[in-house]
Amino acid sequence: MTPSCRVKTNLSEAVSCGLPQVPGEVASNLGKKRGSPCAFLSVAAAFAVSLVFWALLILQGPVVTHAWALEAQQTQSPPSQGKPDDIIVQGKLFCSLKRNVIMPFRGIVSSMQVQPGQRVKEGDLLLRYRLPPDMMQLIRRRLEPPQIPDLQARLTELDRSITTIDTKLKEARKLAEASMASPQSVENLEQERQFLLKNRAALQERIALERTIAKDDLALLKEQLGKQVKSDAVPQEASLVSPISGHVIGIHTEVREGAELGPGTPALVVGVLDPMLMKTQIHEFEAVKIRSGEKAEVTLESMPGRTFEATVTRLSWAPITPGVDQPSYYEIELSLPNPDLSLREGLKGFARFHSHGGEGG
Repeated sequence: MTPSCRVKTNLSEAVSCGLPQVPGEVASNLGKKRGSPCAFLSVAAAFAVSLVFWALLILQGPVVTHAWALEAQQTQSPPSQGKPDDIIVQGKLFCSLKRNVIMPFRGIVSSMQVQPGQRVKEGDLLLRYRLPPDMMQLIRRRLEPPQIPDLQARLTELDRSITTIDTKLKEARKLAEASMASPQSVENLEQERQFLLKNRAALQERIALERTIAKDDLALLKEQLGKQVKSDAVPQEASLVSPISGHVIGIHTEVREGAELGPGTPALVVGVLDPMLMKTQIHEFEAVKIRSGEKAEVTLESMPGRTFEATVTRLSWAPITPGVDQPSYYEIELSLPNPDLSLREGLKGFARFHSHGGEGG
C-alpha cells in the first residue's frame, strides 16, 4: 500500500485523501489505541460501510439523472416571449357543454345516423336499435302498471261498504228516536263510517299519486324510446336522439350495426365546441392576481404560431387540496371562441396573463 493511500486516523486527512470519512469516535479511539486489534477491526468495518454507501450512491446517480431527463423531455417548456412577470399556466381544452347519450334498454343497433364531428340539433336522430322480447315485456308492464286497477277495485269495494253503513246508520237513528235502539249503537255506526271515509280519502290520494307516476313514466318512456308509445302498441325498434345542439364528439367503440349494447352504455357523446373551455390549475401566489373576466393569450402545442384570446369565466375560491401541509392550487377556467371549429377537446397549451398591478378579488 502506498503512503498516499495508507489508513488515516485523522478526519481531515481522510477528507484530503478523497476516501470515505471515518466516524469521529472511531478515529478518536484509533488514535488512543493505535495498536489495538479491536480498533483496527472497527476502522475496517466503518470503511466497509462507507464504501458500500458511496458505491450505491454512484450507481443510483445516473438512474436518477436519467429519470429527470425523461421527465424534462415529456414536459414542454412554456413560451418564452413576454415580460418576466407574466403569469403562464398549462391547461387542456374541453367542450363548454357535454352530454352522454346513454342506452336506456338492452338492444341491437340497427342503423347509425351520425359520424364523429357531425353537427346535430336537439332532438335529431342519432341511431336506431331493436328491442329484444324481454325488454318489450318490461316496457309493456310500465305502460300498464297493475297497482292502479287493484287500487280502483279496493276503492269500489270501500264505496259499497260506506253505502251499507249509511243505510244501517239511517235505520239506527230512526230506532233511537223511537226508543227502540240505544244511542250507543248509533255512535258506533258513526265511528265506523268515519273510519271508512278516512280510508277512502287515503286510497284516493294513493290512486292520484300512482296516476301521476304513471304519467311521468310514460313521458320518460317517450324520451327513452325516442317516439310516442301506447300500452297496446309497444314498438319493436327504439331510437337515441341528441339531448342538446352541438357536435358528435365521441362514439363508443362497440357501437356499430348489429352490435348488442347493454342498458347504461354511453353510446355517443354530444358536445358544444363553440366556445371551448381551457381548464387549468394556478398556484396561490398567482391566483390572487387573477380576476374573473380577465383576458389571456392561449397557445397550443399542436398549433404552433397561432394565438387565441381567452377570458377567465370561472376562478375557484377553494383550493383543490385543503391540507395545511400541501401547497394551495386553485382551478381556473378560460373561455375561447371557436367559430371555425379548429379547436377540439383534449388539446394542450399555455395561457399567458400579461403583467398587471393589483390583486384579484
